[in-house]
Amino acid sequence: MINLIVATHGKMSEETVNLTKMVLGESEQLDFVTFVPGEGPEDLIKKYQDIIAKYDSEGTLFLVDLFGGSPYNAACRVVAETENTDVITGVNVPMLLEVLDAREETNDVAELVQIAKILELMELKFLVNYSLIILMMKMKIWMNWIYKSLLNIYKLKI
Repeated sequence: MINLIVATHGKMSEETVNLTKMVLGESEQLDFVTFVPGEGPEDLIKKYQDIIAKYDSEGTLFLVDLFGGSPYNAACRVVAETENTDVITGVNVPMLLEVLDAREETNDVAELVQIAKILELMELKFLVNYSLIILMMKMKIWMNWIYKSLLNIYKLKI
């Protein structure tokens, strides 16, 4: 089974993992790493290596919050030294739930990364569509206001 390590700034990773446990129950080889003030990259690397050493696994996938952030950079350093490992950014609950589900079917970290990326693109498409709907609603309200204002200005009746 592939290890999943959720790592974020602050305690977001802990709460993300706790939420998924509420939905799916306990999951094997699912760990979180918090990055709090006063810690540095070496602390993160040690936490990552300690988790990896706990398991006899077929690989590790890091799910981190931000590209270029400390959890990401430390994970990249571990990935560079470890086989069958990878990092994905933008971790969220739907992504983690899908990866947990897909992990049951594969031992290939690259396949889990593709699933997470597809889900990320689907969420982005949803956000764009949602934003366009909100924009259109605001435009309709604005156009209504202009229409009513013009009627008042010219004292027109319909």
